[in-house]
Amino acid sequence: MQCIPYLFFNSTRIASLSAVLLAMSLPLASCGKESEDTGEAEGITWAEHVAPILYRSCMGCHSGSSVWDMEGIGHFPLETHRDAESVAIYIQQVALSKRMPPWPGVAECEGRPAFLDDPSLSKDERLTILEWTESDLAEGDPSLAPPLPESVDTELEGQTHALYPASETQPDPDFDGYPCLLLDPELASDHWLTGLQGLPDNRALLASLVAWAVPPDRVEEVKESVEGSHCFGLEPAPGLDLLGSWSPGSAPFEPPTGSGIPMPAGSQVLVRFHHHVWQGEDVAPDRSGVGLRLTATQPDQIARMIALGNATGSPELQVQGGESSAEFKVPVNRPHIEEMHYGATSDRIGSIWAVGAWMHWSGIEMTLTLSGSEDSCLLAVEEWRPDWVRLYRYDSSDTLPSWGNQDTLRIRCFYENSTHNDLLMEALEEAGQEEPADMLLGDSYTDEACLAVVGILQAAP
Repeated sequence: MQCIPYLFFNSTRIASLSAVLLAMSLPLASCGKESEDTGEAEGITWAEHVAPILYRSCMGCHSGSSVWDMEGIGHFPLETHRDAESVAIYIQQVALSKRMPPWPGVAECEGRPAFLDDPSLSKDERLTILEWTESDLAEGDPSLAPPLPESVDTELEGQTHALYPASETQPDPDFDGYPCLLLDPELASDHWLTGLQGLPDNRALLASLVAWAVPPDRVEEVKESVEGSHCFGLEPAPGLDLLGSWSPGSAPFEPPTGSGIPMPAGSQVLVRFHHHVWQGEDVAPDRSGVGLRLTATQPDQIARMIALGNATGSPELQVQGGESSAEFKVPVNRPHIEEMHYGATSDRIGSIWAVGAWMHWSGIEMTLTLSGSEDSCLLAVEEWRPDWVRLYRYDSSDTLPSWGNQDTLRIRCFYENSTHNDLLMEALEEAGQEEPADMLLGDSYTDEACLAVVGILQAAP
């Protein structure tokens, strides 16, 4: 039989439709665990059932000893039973809707290899949270809880460089910020990156970072165009090689063993920080940096992160319904799709080890599909949010997808450019715009994007 937990509909308990659907999708003998001795249902407790989930998937952001002494970017800590009990219904809502932990690539994608370091919750884990929040929020025996993680970050083994800006960044207390900085590892010879991690200073501010390699002949150009500015987007300077991304609590970003991302002599590192400002007037400055593991020995395989998309016309940009020719334009007040196709070239042929996606605030979903003799799903993103950027690395113990001569990458971006899109309306308000309007391709909040990242692995020349 199926167990449908009793859902409370009052001022303190609001159960979403997703909660009901989740409960109905999982057949269970009872709403609790059945005792072997008595056959009676045992209740879900924080110590034994909920704490292990929160400690594994939430501590990167929700660490701290109290709401007044935060160590993480989350608005509240989740270290103790009292912490979780005080926000139980919020935990229920964001866990069941898959908004938290922020891992939008969790959408079903048949045939895709497993992701490394995936913090998302399984159906069973989400059901456990549902049962606990819909019961008496029992603490249980504290001795059964796992030990609190000593550190929310996994350190990059063998780090060779720790790069920090020369001075602190003071964020605007009213807006999320995306400052870009150029940092110099002082490379006298060619190197290859084999690992990257964030070195957070103000943990209550730093939501993520993304890094690119800047070749020596472009250093001055990039410095003039983006350093210190509000460089929103996944390509603040077009044509740069992406090195990786990092977010609180995540493992270091590393290409597959035996490979490395090229960094020619004289290259610098462009780092875009995301300062998530929720503290208002009390926002503190930040001097976070980035840690690198570089080697001067060429690896057996070259790993690259290639950005594809943002096409302005044919043949990559596909004609949509009602269009006489291919045009990137997201109309206001109706659902819209932009689709782009990319064929094989010499720099794209190889094994695919990582994928990523980027849209702006009217974007809601995105899919990457490799089409050849048969279609292979590479990534499906739902509940898109550009303030939670992720690059997804495949588990190389699985068979990695291969981009061959006859294969085409299909990128499909789905948009809702209307007042029904709450995230878009918040972004437009920050940009001083009251109503949505038709959107074209561009870099601002009032523009749109459709960009994919594909990590390609090739034998070293």
